[in-house]
Amino acid sequence: DIRTPTGKSKSFYTLCAFSKNINLFPNENIPFGEYDTANTVYTVPELFGYTIPLSLSRTKVGEVTVSRVRITEKNAADRARELIEDDISSRLLPQSELVNKNTYVEKIDDETIRVHVRMEFKELIGMYRPASLSPDGENTQTEQIGGIE
Repeated sequence: DIRTPTGKSKSFYTLCAFSKNINLFPNENIPFGEYDTANTVYTVPELFGYTIPLSLSRTKVGEVTVSRVRITEKNAADRARELIEDDISSRLLPQSELVNKNTYVEKIDDETIRVHVRMEFKELIGMYRPASLSPDGENTQTEQIGGIE
């Protein structure tokens, strides 16, 4: 769905004093069928180090038009697959190697699909460093990085 603001808006105010909310325009209704809201709270600054429990809340209601954009099943599946792959890839260790990938698209109804992505990786999760002492007393190390599937 695409929500496009029409430019029409209306504000509603509520006074909050000592945990009691008082609607300043109690008989007003939201005049729009589809709308977005934005809330702003204005508080009274501290006075002589004391917090005054008084605030004014403004709820701005903006009218929007909602339109649905139909995309092909293939485009939706491709976009979902990309999002899933990005999410999986963001959790991998550096230098991970993709071994296998399978994608399966399941059609739920005329407007809904479910995309299954299975990815197998080879990750380097350990390091092997044997150390030895040479006859002249110097410490020597050999290094081998091992991969574990």
